[in-house]
Amino acid sequence: KDLDYVVAYDNNLNAGTASVTIFPANDGFAGSKTAHFNIAKGSTSFKAKASKKQVKVSALKKKKRTVTIKVSELSKGSSKVRFTIKKVTNKQKAKVTVGNKSGKVTIKKKTKKCVIYVKVTSKENQNRKAKSKTVKITVK
Repeated sequence: KDLDYVVAYDNNLNAGTASVTIFPANDGFAGSKTAHFNIAKGSTSFKAKASKKQVKVSALKKKKRTVTIKVSELSKGSSKVRFTIKKVTNKQKAKVTVGNKSGKVTIKKKTKKCVIYVKVTSKENQNRKAKSKTVKITVK
């Protein structure tokens, strides 16, 4: 009732080019106008921290230890995070592994003093930019 025009959107749910068209709602008007606009990818954010920041060398004398990287507050619509070993100091890289999806860092027995850097990454997807953070675990 008493409507002069109608607005229609197209492709406006995801990042990329979208459009809006305005056209008459009744016979009293003619023509239409379409405008295109860009929807940018949103940023990705999350928090990541280790269940333990330090592991003592003495605890590794007889058995391995596991530290879990916990991720919270991942932006809605972001890719799931993945975990990789970025760097391990003091030539101890062969003694450390991380579950790509689980974030469980396994430190083998007899590992010497070192610092472990675990990279936590959410890859770019259709609507979100990529984001990485590094979590540090010290063996001392």
